[in-house]
Amino acid sequence: MRRLALVREGEQLTGRGPTDFERLARGCELFSPDHTGLLAISVTLAWRCVRACVVPSQQTELVLALQQLTRFLSLSHDQKPAALASLEQLRARCFAAAPVIEQATVKAVQKGQQHLRNNRSEKVPVTSLDDHAQHTVDRYVRLAAHFSCAAVCHSLDAVNTPVSAVDVMGDSAGALSYQLTGLGAAKKPSLRLSALDQAKWEAARFSGSSPNEAALTLQIFHEYLGGRYQTYLDAERHTQEQFIAWALSGRAARSLSRGPV
Repeated sequence: MRRLALVREGEQLTGRGPTDFERLARGCELFSPDHTGLLAISVTLAWRCVRACVVPSQQTELVLALQQLTRFLSLSHDQKPAALASLEQLRARCFAAAPVIEQATVKAVQKGQQHLRNNRSEKVPVTSLDDHAQHTVDRYVRLAAHFSCAAVCHSLDAVNTPVSAVDVMGDSAGALSYQLTGLGAAKKPSLRLSALDQAKWEAARFSGSSPNEAALTLQIFHEYLGGRYQTYLDAERHTQEQFIAWALSGRAARSLSRGPV
């Protein structure tokens, strides 16, 4: 016996964003007022992470793309199709520039760290985790820049494929969370010392079958970082949800003012 699906293919909600936002992204018509509002939310989220996570000297392509997308929002319904080609070109340029943007951002952070080390008055303890921690900082900074580029690209994708706006939420939250973790906890000598002490204590508890203390230290270090990252991610998602609820509240008010159709 054949049954009708309750939800058509492609309309299932994934839970990657607020229900109202994802439903709007999956159901709005191109160039409609709802689509324009969706793009405005995406641009705001993308701006937030680009400004925070990309070295200023490498923001040019991303900023230009977001500025052009912002201008696109003010075009009339009939004017928008003619502007699609230029937005597609900007998208291609942002995608191509991403590796350079990521590397330049990492180098800027490394230079800043070196300057701080050279001008620090107090003595910082040297640990066996230092090299690995620096590699982790570099990687998290690179990921923050990477996801910032992705947020811009997905915002541009949402012009033709509105559901891509949902990806902007994850890109932005991931970028900010990686940056906060990399430039915060991963840099702190105190966190490395805590991981070393915890690993030493745990290894001492096993008699005769002690785990590899070095491997345990790395595991604990990343458990600590993972906890910090998740805390930042949860906080950023909450901030996004509050912003989107506010942004969509005007839409709900307009629907009520029109009354039943």
